[in-house]
Amino acid sequence: MPHALWTVWVLAAAISLSKEGALDQAHSLSCDPTGVCDGRARSLNAIPPGLTAAVKSLDLSDNKITYVGNNDLQRCVGLKALRLGSNGVHTIEEDSFFPLRSLEHLDLSYNRLSNLSPSWFRTLSALKFLNLLGNPYKTLGETSLFSHLPNLRILKVGNSNPFSEIQEKDFSGLTFLEELEIDASNLQRYEPKSLRSIQNITHLILHMRQPVSLLEILGDLLSSVGHLELRDTDLNTFSISEIAVYETNTWINKLTFRNVKITDESFSELVKLLNYISGMLEGQRALAQVLIDWPENYLCDSPSHVRGRRVQDARLSVAECHRAAVVSAACCALFLLLLLTGVLCHHFHGVWYMKMMWAWLQAKRKPKKAPRGDLCYDAFVSYSEQDSYWVENLMVQELEHFNPPFKLCLHKRDFIPGKWIIDNIIDCIEKSHKTIFVLSENFVKSEWCKYELDFSHFRLFDESDDAAILILLEPIERKAIPQRFCKLRKIMNTKTYLEWPADEMQREGFWFNLRAAIKS
Repeated sequence: MPHALWTVWVLAAAISLSKEGALDQAHSLSCDPTGVCDGRARSLNAIPPGLTAAVKSLDLSDNKITYVGNNDLQRCVGLKALRLGSNGVHTIEEDSFFPLRSLEHLDLSYNRLSNLSPSWFRTLSALKFLNLLGNPYKTLGETSLFSHLPNLRILKVGNSNPFSEIQEKDFSGLTFLEELEIDASNLQRYEPKSLRSIQNITHLILHMRQPVSLLEILGDLLSSVGHLELRDTDLNTFSISEIAVYETNTWINKLTFRNVKITDESFSELVKLLNYISGMLEGQRALAQVLIDWPENYLCDSPSHVRGRRVQDARLSVAECHRAAVVSAACCALFLLLLLTGVLCHHFHGVWYMKMMWAWLQAKRKPKKAPRGDLCYDAFVSYSEQDSYWVENLMVQELEHFNPPFKLCLHKRDFIPGKWIIDNIIDCIEKSHKTIFVLSENFVKSEWCKYELDFSHFRLFDESDDAAILILLEPIERKAIPQRFCKLRKIMNTKTYLEWPADEMQREGFWFNLRAAIKS
């Protein structure tokens, strides 16, 4: 017994919550005394319950409704306008609109309806406006979709993708249709005479990326169309030279282009199109009627900076007229610039200078004096290969075989094999207590010695730092030192350096001074 009471209580609570949710949904609508209910953008996920015959107009667009059931609109027998656009509806039951015999306006645009059913419309004989744009259907169904809509005046169908086919049975039964909008941006196939059954259409709006089957469509409708509107169409390749001109009884008296691309080459074809529309009934006179007061009274619509100007006064830049060519030229120029930059960097060793600057920036963050434990050498020796005999047979013998011995870093002996030579130079200088430069004419001419001078210029040569030891192996002129090493030239003018003596009696003093400089 307690279990049964508990079950009854749970069911009662569920029913109560359901009623409260229904009331919340219903209260989300705002209705005026005439029966116009506004439920736009209320985050509704279903059609509110409790709707009655008093509702004449129901706007539920811009919500989150995904499903329309058979009972959702069962009592709305007086409904004349239903707007469900931009919701995400993917399912509509077969009898969902069955009670809506008075419905005149139905908007199902921009939902997720991938299949359209003629059962939805079988009782909507009073319908005058139907919008099915923006739903992801490929065709308008296997059977005639609109055969039960004899009073339909305005119809909007299609989508930018995947709608790709118009069939002969698609528009049968629409005898009195006045305005037709077709988004056929991805149209691949048009079955001839598909629009021939529409006799009274006066306004045709076509969205077509490419003018595929455009003339066939016009041929089916020209007997009544007074206003043709082309949107989002590329007429750059448009040609009617091989198309036979159909006989027509009337000609279009208004032609509107919106976001249509027309070039100088395709303009002549456009004139042929206008000739075709006019039926060429009176040759050039008919064309003159179509292009009245050309070009004096024709105004530009785009680009925006020439909007409103007369066509004959508008001047566009080369970039606007030939964007593809300008972009191609810019890409070529950028490629050549990058190629030239690469060649110059390779020729002038730009990568070396970038690495040197990076090492210098890192050195700026380090202490002026590196901890003694981080140093591996007493001195790094920078010298020219032509002076290797003096370094290896004299300096090394005097310093490394002295007691206590000094540990020197020589590139031929201590550089790590396989490592980039620039990285070897930077690492070895940073791991050395001192840097000895063996200056000579050969040194100045050596490319790698210049790199070592470059890095030392940034990393070591500070007027308050004695990390560099200069040995003048032979007399050289100051001007032989590259101009960009101005700080090195300044130091040579303001600080002493060791000069290799020609007199052997003075060489012992030279080695003594060198050892003292390294120890300092």
